[in-house]
Amino acid sequence: MARLTMEFTSDVSGHDEALDVLGAATVEWDKRERALASVAQNGLLLSRAPKELIRDHQVVSTAVSQDGQALKHAHQELQGDRSVVLEAVRQSGIALEFATPQMQADRELVLEAVAQNGGAMRFAADSLREDRLFVLEAVARNARAISFASDGMLTDPSFKEEAVKRNSWCLGYFPKGQTGHGREVILDNWHVPKDHLTHIGQASLLPGQHPTEVPKPKWKSDLELTHAHS
Repeated sequence: MARLTMEFTSDVSGHDEALDVLGAATVEWDKRERALASVAQNGLLLSRAPKELIRDHQVVSTAVSQDGQALKHAHQELQGDRSVVLEAVRQSGIALEFATPQMQADRELVLEAVAQNGGAMRFAADSLREDRLFVLEAVARNARAISFASDGMLTDPSFKEEAVKRNSWCLGYFPKGQTGHGREVILDNWHVPKDHLTHIGQASLLPGQHPTEVPKPKWKSDLELTHAHS
């Protein structure tokens, strides 16, 4: 096989800006072990790999393990390979966008993606997003998933109350005007969901203790103060 080299500089834009991690470099794609070592350091280098390597299972698996977004540059066959996609979404949930429709309809795989990043729910198959039980399970893994529930679910009071019971963080992710709960209902359900996971794979914390999640309602302190003096 002819010697294949690739040079790039840091003057790239958009998605490829992540390639700046290595600066100006040369990847010897014809030397497989060196190619593997390169994508192990920066998975997005897969975007510059020759055709024979973007369909190489080990090379692609190595790349997506380092950066799930590298799935975008894998051959379509591997975008439908469950083990590869699973590696990708565990590293970056929103890599689900680049998986095949079959993978986007895989219940367990999508839950893995949502657990890593609630925004992955937008790339789930319609059949899953319209499945009440699945959406509730996804919300239990990551509150942000509620943002992508169907309109029918979001206007169903029983669904919303069940979602809040599964994961009280979802109160901060209902589309504006969709919460539809009074103070007492919200306070009664604002809790640490037992045995449920957030996108970081840990039990949900009380509002205000998680820097990437929603703060507790401003009026909660007022209500507590009222109770304290009653």
